[in-house]
Amino acid sequence: MLVRSLVIPCLAWASGFARPSRQDLDAVRSEVRHLFSGGYGGDTATVAFYELLGWGLEPDFALDLGLCKLAWRWIAKPPVWHDLLPLTAMPATWIAHLPQFGDLLHKTGWWTNARADTIFRRDASGGLRKVCIGFENFSVLKEDFYRGQFLMRCRRIAKSLHRAAAPNLAQGLDLQSPPPGYRVTFQGHRVILNDRSSEYNRRANANAPQDAIAERCSCMCGDVRPSRSHLLWVCPKTSDLRNGLSPPQHRGEERLLTKHVPEQPPPPPAVDTTGLTEELAEAIANELQGADHIVIATDGSAKNGIAAHAAVVNRPDQIFAGADNAEDQSSFRAEMCGLRLTLEAVLLAAQRGARGRIFVAVDCEAALKARFNCQAMPLFGALLSSLVAAVRAQGVTLTFLWVPAHGRHLTWQPAHPALTADHVRSLNSAADQAAKACVARRLRGSLRERWHAEAATAKEWEVNVVRASAKAAERLHEHLKGIRALPREVRRCLPVAQGLPQGA
Repeated sequence: MLVRSLVIPCLAWASGFARPSRQDLDAVRSEVRHLFSGGYGGDTATVAFYELLGWGLEPDFALDLGLCKLAWRWIAKPPVWHDLLPLTAMPATWIAHLPQFGDLLHKTGWWTNARADTIFRRDASGGLRKVCIGFENFSVLKEDFYRGQFLMRCRRIAKSLHRAAAPNLAQGLDLQSPPPGYRVTFQGHRVILNDRSSEYNRRANANAPQDAIAERCSCMCGDVRPSRSHLLWVCPKTSDLRNGLSPPQHRGEERLLTKHVPEQPPPPPAVDTTGLTEELAEAIANELQGADHIVIATDGSAKNGIAAHAAVVNRPDQIFAGADNAEDQSSFRAEMCGLRLTLEAVLLAAQRGARGRIFVAVDCEAALKARFNCQAMPLFGALLSSLVAAVRAQGVTLTFLWVPAHGRHLTWQPAHPALTADHVRSLNSAADQAAKACVARRLRGSLRERWHAEAATAKEWEVNVVRASAKAAERLHEHLKGIRALPREVRRCLPVAQGLPQGA
C-alpha cells in the first residue's frame, strides 16, 4: 500500500507531459520485486506477481494509466482555462496537447473518432468495441494489454524447460505451449490468496518452482529434485490430490495453474430505445390529464455484466423497461440510464403540451446527486442537468425524492404532503422488479451469460488446482521434516542429485 501510495505517484504525477528515464523505471521495477521477494520471490512469474499484487505497481502501466486518465479527464471535463483561450488557439481535439496519448493509442491498437470523444478497438474476435468518454466509467478502458505482454514473455510457458531424462529424476509433464490468444485472469488464485488457513496457499499462488528444495532433496516417491509440476501432476504420492481434476493441456495450465478465459463479449443489443421513450411519454401525458401531480419511480439493475433500467408511471402496472449498448453495464450507470429515460420522456410529453407536477422517486442517492455533478461520468451528469433545465423551461414542475429500497426504513415518509409512503414504495418496488426482469431476459442465452459460465468453470478449476498444489507442497514439507532433510539443515541429502539441470 505504501509503494502504491507514495512511490508510484512520484513516477506518474506528470503522465502525459514527462516520463522518467528508462533506467529509473527499471530501477523502481527491480526494487518493487525485491521488496516483495519474501512472499513473491524471483521464481514468481511476473504476470502472476502483478495480477495478485496489482498492476499499479508496474511503472510503465502506472504511467500509461495516468496518461489515459488525464486524456479522459480533459475530454470529459475540459480545464477551466479552456474558456479563456482565443479561438485561434483552440485545439481541434485535446489529443493535440497530449502527443503521448496518440502514441499510446497506436501501441494498444485503439483509435478515436474525429472529436476524440469515443475510443474504438477491435476485440479478439474482430468485433468493433467502443467506449464513450464521459458517458461511461473509466474502468471499462482498463484493457489487459500489459497482461498479454507479460504473459507472452513468461519464460516458463514460452519455453519447454523440460529437463532431460536422467535416472530417478522427478520430472514434470512435457506439454506444448499455450495456443495463440491465451488469456488468463488468475481469479482462482485470488480466492486462495485470501484464504489464510495455510501458509502454503500464498506460496502456491506464487507458482514458484521449489528449486531450493529440489537441488538437495528427494521426492516422497523416491525420485530426486522434484519440481512443483512433478509434485502436483506426476508424483504417485499425491495422486489423491489430483482426483477429480482435469489434467493440464499445455504449459500455461501446468505451470501457472491458470485456465484460458476469453475476452468478455459485448452486451446484447438494446431494442427500440426511441420507441420506449415515446411510449413512456404517452403514458406520462395521459396520467397528467386527470391529476395535478404524478409520481414516476425509476430503478436500475445489473447482473453478470448486463444491465437494465425501468420507469413506472404513477401506477404499479404502468411499467417501461429497457437498456442500452454501452460497454459499461454497471448497476450505477443503469440507475443513471433510468433517470435519463424518464427525463427524456417527460421532456417529450411537455413539448407535446403536458403540464403539471412530476415527482421522480429514486432509491439510489448517488444517482440523485450525480444529476448535478457526476465525477465518474461528467458528461452523463451534464446531460441529466440539461434535461432537467429543459423540462422546467417547458413549465413542468419537477421534484426529485429519495425512497428507501426493499422495505428499509419503515418509518420513512415523503416530505410532500400529497404523497403517501405506501404509494411511492409500491412504485419503487415495481420498478425494481421490472429492471431485474429485463436483466434476466437480456441475460438468458446471451454471449455474456455463456462467458460468465466459462469464467466460473475456469475459476473453480484454478481454485481446486492451486489448493491441491498447496497441499502437495505441505505434504512434501512434512515428509522432509520426517527424514530431517529440510534445506535449512546442514546435512545435504542425495548428493547424486547435484549438477542436474533445473526445470520442470
